[in-house]
Amino acid sequence: MYFRLVLCLVFAGCSTGSNGRSDGSNDEDGAAGSRDSAIIDTNDAAIGDAAMTASGDAAMTASADAAMTASGDGAPMRAACKKQLANKIGQSFGRLDGYLTAITAPGNGPCFADPDHVHLQVTTVDGSYDIAVNVNDTSGPSVEFKTLDVALPDGAWSEGWHSGDALDYAKLGLHSKDFTALPPSQLAKTIASELASANHLSVFATPYSDGTGAHDVHRKNGGNDGALVVRPTDGTAHMLLFHFQSQTF
Repeated sequence: MYFRLVLCLVFAGCSTGSNGRSDGSNDEDGAAGSRDSAIIDTNDAAIGDAAMTASGDAAMTASADAAMTASGDGAPMRAACKKQLANKIGQSFGRLDGYLTAITAPGNGPCFADPDHVHLQVTTVDGSYDIAVNVNDTSGPSVEFKTLDVALPDGAWSEGWHSGDALDYAKLGLHSKDFTALPPSQLAKTIASELASANHLSVFATPYSDGTGAHDVHRKNGGNDGALVVRPTDGTAHMLLFHFQSQTF
């Protein structure tokens, strides 16, 4: 017994439990970080695995960061929609450049929700604005939808409201037959999906009379065609375009 005690003292202690540890680190309820640290400190193989995992994670993070930087859009910034809106949008058709912060599905939800529109909130240095996007034509037929990848029309993205900017679907080479009719519920889901990762957003639209937002995000003729533009800071932006079935062009 004396000899065994001496050996234990010389070689830094003996096990006091069947698991070979006396620090309780095998407790499943203990902190995972503490448990992992203990294993890494005493196991060369674990050190190799940890280094490899750290290296792999860093590479994946760097790759994701590089992709995000390459697109220039950045990570989406979502927040609860606000009922208190800014009111600095002008009275004539134009383009709002800002950051998409909230998406409200059609229905009787918060922040201006109604059955016929998806409501977006776009935030600029002035505050948040409401954007109403038709998913239902109250006169009857469904709204038709199309996407188009093209450089942002009417100049580079610049935060704020730009009066006088114009958009004409026909000048983009589009015709009504190029669009697809979608039921309101499906169109609402499609819009939400298209905007899921959007950060910067450009909106061509007609202002509300009180300057707190804009609507008519669809074909109107005369250079006043509404649209949503995702990734507007990229060389090739992604446009969401809409028209009513009663409109032909």
